[in-house]
Amino acid sequence: MHRVRLTTTILIVVLAASACDTTQRPRGVGGDADSAIGDSTYRVRLRSWRRDSAVLDSATHAVNAATLYALYRQALGRDGVTLRLMTEMDCEYLRLTYHYGVVPTKHAVDAMRDTVYRDIGVTDALDYIARHAPAEGMIETGYDVFKPMPLPGPKTIGGTRLDVEFPRPRPQQPVPNGR
Repeated sequence: MHRVRLTTTILIVVLAASACDTTQRPRGVGGDADSAIGDSTYRVRLRSWRRDSAVLDSATHAVNAATLYALYRQALGRDGVTLRLMTEMDCEYLRLTYHYGVVPTKHAVDAMRDTVYRDIGVTDALDYIARHAPAEGMIETGYDVFKPMPLPGPKTIGGTRLDVEFPRPRPQQPVPNGR
């Protein structure tokens, strides 16, 4: 009985949300695939994905990766890539993730890595670190090792989760012969 009510409620919410869409264009008018398909469920999912993407992008811009950038640059110094430096890099990445969220941190750090060694022609910072790291040894990792930790950040912002990123929704393909 609860499953039927829940399904009915979800269907009503989806239909109501699509009925309130004032940005709809007539079928076949306009240039993007978003308006080419009259799939209301798809439009609802796309609108949600766009909102979540904007939230994640804004949260990404808030990530302060300056300390991690300095650690990556330190790998070019006299001492090179040491186990201690690798531990510090891991620690700082964990701190950022703990405070800003997994997805915003990953996006910010990926962008930072794209620029950190550009001046010496390196395009893959992780590969550079791996090639210059000690051949053996252990690094310490984990929340209990990396003290002090910053205050934990929010897990969501306005309903958008900061720990997962969903792919852009795609319209359903029409079934041939209406089957």
